[in-house]
Amino acid sequence: MYTYHLANKWKESNIAANCIRVTNVKVDINKKFPGIPKWQNALYKMKSSFSISPSEMATTYTYLATDEALNKTTRKYWDYPKKEVQSNKWSRNKKHIDQLMQLTESYLLDTNYA
Repeated sequence: MYTYHLANKWKESNIAANCIRVTNVKVDINKKFPGIPKWQNALYKMKSSFSISPSEMATTYTYLATDEALNKTTRKYWDYPKKEVQSNKWSRNKKHIDQLMQLTESYLLDTNYA
């Protein structure tokens, strides 16, 4: 929803705003989370059998950042492998995007980040 907001905000510029749906990416869970319980490790091993490697995911990031055919592509949602997908209808609704931005700005003002 932030992507759609930024794409609309920057539509008259040369700035593109796109987002990537991060799929299940394999990580070395024992290195990242030493001492993880055995049952969680077993669950992660099951999940990781359906995951892709970090280098496979990187192909989508690299494609979006370097492919000149996408220079003017904005307001898109991408998935691995370099595939444009549609986010849900609710997330593309301008009213919902505006509500999210108002809420976000209120939080930022509340914490003095604005």
